[in-house]
Amino acid sequence: MVKLTKNNKGSKIQEIKFDLRNFGADKIYVIHNAKSKQRKADFVHAWDHFSGFEYEFIDAVIPTDFDINELIQDEHSEFKLDTEYFDLGDVSITKVILAIAFSHFRVYNEVHHLPKNIKRILVLEDDARPSPALMEYIYTGEYKQFLESIKKRTFDFLFLGTADDIIKGRDYNEILRIPETFTGLAAHAVLYDRDTINRLVDNKYKVSFAADTFLHYLFDRDIFPTVYSPYVSLIEQQHIQIGSFFLDVDDPDYEYSTSSQVNHKVHEVSEEHPHIEEGMLQYIHKDYFKNRNTTVDWNDRIVKFKWKISELQSLL
Repeated sequence: MVKLTKNNKGSKIQEIKFDLRNFGADKIYVIHNAKSKQRKADFVHAWDHFSGFEYEFIDAVIPTDFDINELIQDEHSEFKLDTEYFDLGDVSITKVILAIAFSHFRVYNEVHHLPKNIKRILVLEDDARPSPALMEYIYTGEYKQFLESIKKRTFDFLFLGTADDIIKGRDYNEILRIPETFTGLAAHAVLYDRDTINRLVDNKYKVSFAADTFLHYLFDRDIFPTVYSPYVSLIEQQHIQIGSFFLDVDDPDYEYSTSSQVNHKVHEVSEEHPHIEEGMLQYIHKDYFKNRNTTVDWNDRIVKFKWKISELQSLL
């Protein structure tokens, strides 16, 4: 698309920006914490190099929005936590992980009330960035082929990027891949079919996984069996471009250090449970720490634990 520059009123100097055509979406939501003004400015700047990319920010859920005991007792008006929690390998659990999952469910509920002509919805997190692979796709013409391929196919959802540059999986055709489950976990750029989101809302799922693991679970268990991705991540997270997931507080890019995982450069880490936030240990049932009933019968890579009311907090 050709746009006029904004430098001089009445100027006819033209600025050409590549039209992304919304990645095939009718609506784009960007999950964003309104208090993180720099992240919003960075997102706008990164994507302003393109046209045909119309998005709407939606307020992220943050840890201060909920109390864990209240969630366990199912007393929160918006957020619902299941009685068990599942994760891949060693359990990683922080309040931010739950907040991100609740944020995605907030988007699902928002989409559920959109006009029926909105058929495909792209959900982004505010650290989502155009990848070098996207630029290569544009230069070679593969991006146009990608849009044409997904336009004429039905799918439940489609990963536009994962934690890996090259998305692992098996070939579907020359443009699309069927991604491998529980690999390259990330939910920063997911294109949904409207019917998928309607089913998620209608089935009243409660949070029992991290946002990305939940999507892989739905695919792995054939609840939503039609899932695709490009061969490479067209959208990647900012920490990939920075080259580090964990940053010190005095790093100029600390804004993009992980907040979902336990940051060993900032917080003291338990040797026994290095991926569990210290404040979350009190809510995890003792059976998990004694390795009782922590495996699932449908995937030997998945472990689970039960939540419990914190006696410590109830005494405060």
